[in-house]
Amino acid sequence: EAQNPSTRAYDWAMGYAVCDSCKTTDPQIQKHKGFGKQVDDAAGAARWWHTNQSHGSFKKVGKTITIDSTSVTPANYATGFLYTYTPHIHGNKNFWKIWNRWFSRLYPNGTVVQVKGQDGVYLIEKGFRRGFSSKAALLSRYEPSQIISIEESELLTYEEGPEIKFPAYSLLRKPNGMIFLLRDDTVHYIASNETFRQLGYNPDEVIDVEDGDVESFYQGKIITLATIHPLGAVLKDQSNNNLYYVEQGKRQPILHEDIAKVLFPTLTITTVSHDLIKEYPLIPKMLTFKEGTLVAAHDSPLIYVISDGARRHIPSEEVFAGLGYKWENIVHVTEQALLGSPLGDSVELNTTN
Repeated sequence: EAQNPSTRAYDWAMGYAVCDSCKTTDPQIQKHKGFGKQVDDAAGAARWWHTNQSHGSFKKVGKTITIDSTSVTPANYATGFLYTYTPHIHGNKNFWKIWNRWFSRLYPNGTVVQVKGQDGVYLIEKGFRRGFSSKAALLSRYEPSQIISIEESELLTYEEGPEIKFPAYSLLRKPNGMIFLLRDDTVHYIASNETFRQLGYNPDEVIDVEDGDVESFYQGKIITLATIHPLGAVLKDQSNNNLYYVEQGKRQPILHEDIAKVLFPTLTITTVSHDLIKEYPLIPKMLTFKEGTLVAAHDSPLIYVISDGARRHIPSEEVFAGLGYKWENIVHVTEQALLGSPLGDSVELNTTN
């Protein structure tokens, strides 16, 4: 992966014949020097070991050995060879990390995954895996049908990110009594008990948390009695039929009604006057589909997944099935709604970093 490999890196690319106590200047190993020789000799060693795996002092399948003060039990011949070739934990861990970085499936942002046979569910987001701490935290954001089964090795290629602890729209109370409304990864302080009552919240719904739980989120605007639509609303401009999502006194444009229905299935679209719409300051960024959403235009065979704000084409049924997607999760919309998301790179099963 080096941008400018040294001559030494080429000459001893596979580390073949360079033992822990050897030097690359040792006259006895010069016959193995050179990129072509290194690759050929290392491949030859792998081939020989595969043919003669029952002989010699090689690392055997199912036999526990001690390497770097750690007990290792090779589960298959491939692992046994790797530890025979490189009898160190760190070297084999590097091999595993590099292999998975280059040759494992890379899931688009917004994908919800679960290791086969395990309970934990994770959200893939910006190169991290974020675990859901409870079923409520999961179901308040995603449908069970959206969960994709993957191998544990695929999950572990992603670094562990912040846990998703609370359900969407949770009410969180700090030890000092302050109550916050959670929306996505942002918390909004509810200014008073009167505001809390006016919004129709039930005190039994409040979750007592530690200070750090609240501080781990972005801090949003304070909710007061004067706050309009603190929980959000979808408004249609009577004069031109433009759609907007209104929250915390600001409006954000929505390209098409299909997008509004997918993003806010519980909100009713309300038609209001143009003068009322103008009262809300405009956030110019257009709202699009949620990350991980599978979308297709009506009567079109082309399927996309929304990732990083773009629609990424899934080029074949093999790729679709290989990533564990389900046909019933595809949202069919008008072509106009689909074109609201810019076209990104196609999705492949194996993608290098």
